[in-house]
Amino acid sequence: MFSLWPTFSRWPRLSLWLIWTTAETMLASLLKQVKSILYWDDRPVILDDDDVNIWPPNIRPRNIKRALNRRMHGRGRCVDVRYLSHGASHVVLLAKTSYKEEYVVRVTGSVYEHFQWAHPFWQTYKETSEVASMVALRRLTKIPVPRVYLFDEDRDNAVGGVWTLQDYMEGERLYEFLPELSGEALEQVRAQLANWMLQVFHLEFSQIGSLHFTRSLNEIRDVSDDDLEIRVGRLVTLRGLRMENDYRVGPPKDMG
Repeated sequence: MFSLWPTFSRWPRLSLWLIWTTAETMLASLLKQVKSILYWDDRPVILDDDDVNIWPPNIRPRNIKRALNRRMHGRGRCVDVRYLSHGASHVVLLAKTSYKEEYVVRVTGSVYEHFQWAHPFWQTYKETSEVASMVALRRLTKIPVPRVYLFDEDRDNAVGGVWTLQDYMEGERLYEFLPELSGEALEQVRAQLANWMLQVFHLEFSQIGSLHFTRSLNEIRDVSDDDLEIRVGRLVTLRGLRMENDYRVGPPKDMG
């Protein structure tokens, strides 16, 4: 006698399997959404010639925002951090505050992987020397140099590199509109650049080297406005940099 029982008897097991599979899929989807909220990849997408994102994987805008809010006392809270530009050894972001003010955040870190491996450098040493040079130019010349507010060595690795908070100076890149300038405007540009170069040429130091501060900048709330002592110290170079004649360049001994 023909019976349908063998078929019907598999239905409970089939239903349980479908329920379990559906629940497992829903749980995996939920966990993925939770991870995307807590640990989403908010890195800017900066594609190179091979369509590879060259933005450093350890530098995340959300971490920069948190670090700024821990140190931006009296300047409001950081509400937005966005990509602005980058170079071979740093990335630059635009930070907006609850006071509707805009600042530049510069994070030192190798963008190009081949550059990082070929020419490693000391982040803190490089960045402090650049900040010292900026402060010196503001003090000793009339060249429009961004004001530096905060400097952080990132000892807790919260950001992913040594970083500074600076003035955001709006403007256009000279090379972008240089061909459109009239003869008179071009002469004004040349005169302005020559004036700035002369101001730098008039600065004299007792020895060759790079500028450095004599104390730490980590707890200072306004670097450019602080009464910091600047001295000439060791030259900042790229460690192991090879020149065209295969001569390896290294930092000289401290002269200060």
